[in-house]
Amino acid sequence: RIVLDGSLSLTPDFQVFRSDGAKRIILTSYDAFKKKDSLVKKFIKCGVEIIPFGTSKNRIRIKDILEYLGMINILYLFVEGGREVFTDFIDSGEIDLFIQMIAPRFIGDGAPGLYSQGRLIKESLLGFRLVDITNTGNDALLIYCKEGSDVYWVNSIYRKSQEIKQEV
Repeated sequence: RIVLDGSLSLTPDFQVFRSDGAKRIILTSYDAFKKKDSLVKKFIKCGVEIIPFGTSKNRIRIKDILEYLGMINILYLFVEGGREVFTDFIDSGEIDLFIQMIAPRFIGDGAPGLYSQGRLIKESLLGFRLVDITNTGNDALLIYCKEGSDVYWVNSIYRKSQEIKQEV
């Protein structure tokens, strides 16, 4: 589990840091790492690695995160986050596959959008193509693939080969 916490605002008692055999890593800023020494020691005592990064405009650069993860042989990353993390990943241009679940439910006036800068999804997914749509009950799962990337097709072929193996 990799947690992006630039200000080191979480504590070791959060469920995401439970000790269940999974590797646990927090990516934070150098400033937070230096200022919150006692919290860093608590995390380390619990077996959680803390990796400090430099920042640009108070944000850890997505490219730096991905380079670090590549160095420790993490080549695929499922990102789940809020609007700002979501926007940073889309804006980085480092995404090969984008999966969106659409649930046709009314949330009410003033519900926040997906992007932190008021953009529409279609404005940020230029260079992506819709490759799959799956209905799941009343919801729809949309899968977009970056132009020129084969990550979706490789994954689809692998899944199909696993299904064939199970049938044999």
